[in-house]
Amino acid sequence: MSLTIGIDARQLESPSWGVGRVLRCLLREWARDARGHRFVLYFKDRIADLDYLRGNSFVSKRVVAPLGIRSHRFWEQVALPREINRNRVDVFLAPSYIIPFAAPCPKVVVLHDMSFILHPEWYSPRERWELGLLTKWTVDRADRIVCCSRQTREEIRGFYGVKEEDRFVIAPWAADESFSSPAGDDPSVLARLNIRQPYFIFVGYLFQRRNLPILLRSFHQLVSTHPECSLVIVGRDKDYGGSLPLLARELRISERVVFLDYVSEDDLVSLYRSALALVHPSAYEGFGLPVIEAMASGIPVIIGPSAAMAEAAGHAAMKVDPMDEANLTRAMCELIDNDRSREEWIERGRTRLNELSWARTGTVILEALVQAALFPLGSQPPRTQGDSAAIQNIN
Repeated sequence: MSLTIGIDARQLESPSWGVGRVLRCLLREWARDARGHRFVLYFKDRIADLDYLRGNSFVSKRVVAPLGIRSHRFWEQVALPREINRNRVDVFLAPSYIIPFAAPCPKVVVLHDMSFILHPEWYSPRERWELGLLTKWTVDRADRIVCCSRQTREEIRGFYGVKEEDRFVIAPWAADESFSSPAGDDPSVLARLNIRQPYFIFVGYLFQRRNLPILLRSFHQLVSTHPECSLVIVGRDKDYGGSLPLLARELRISERVVFLDYVSEDDLVSLYRSALALVHPSAYEGFGLPVIEAMASGIPVIIGPSAAMAEAAGHAAMKVDPMDEANLTRAMCELIDNDRSREEWIERGRTRLNELSWARTGTVILEALVQAALFPLGSQPPRTQGDSAAIQNIN
């Protein structure tokens, strides 16, 4: 059965991590094996120039909202459904929380986490209201719900009372192939970015939940016994208002801490591979993609108490309480001083990577789209042995 699958592709319009990287990896897999389906990618401001989107299976469209209205929600809820209707889309994928409610076809949504409910203090009043209302409507109306972790699925069940088991699809993310490719390393990157080895690295947007001040204070303790070490923090400041460099200066470690607002994917590959370890002391995540990227890059990982991140890492990451600065410092010291421990964590990461792949995740999500098209919300899809096996394999 050949379907026309519509996709909200706004996350591809600018360099991004998180949702944008997930979508790029999925599309690359579907470019390799579209299984006869046709994908229509909808952009708001500009069409992304990606080699693998130039094949016959992909059509890219820029949708312009009427009256020149620039609002993302207006585009998503008014302009996009009209275009979906014109294109006779069979099923639609919303990769980031909110579906276009008026789209006249079955809809599949990816819900990454429930942080706006669990930790409302991390969001503005408007963000809490908008995400809370629109996500509830989405959960009520989506024909399938894709979660990257069991933890997120259970949170959705608890908050929204979703009882239909077949509406959920668990599809854990994986590392982009560039992080494990030997051709991706560029030794000149460190010199260009003025980074001195050895160093620990953090990667991700700088949210409050990721405990960056605690990481800086733990690193301050570390350099008292390991003055040769540096810390590289890669990610755009979302919550701290520029206070992190000020804290580093106050702690007198600013010469050993490098803040990088954004780096290219090629540079990120080199930064991971040359690091001692990834340190990601987050209190809450929906998955934790940098953890898997670091493992693919051949370095150990230290993580905080996030249940979903622990689920993503399996038994392949050192788990610490980030509120205990001395505990975090001890974990970093162990990876410097104990070569055997470091190699053991690297090997555990390699083992965990064998359980995750974008090929399997792409297959599961594509099957969810097919099932949504055939058996939308309210009907009962027959579960075949092949479907069950595919889902079991990816879990």
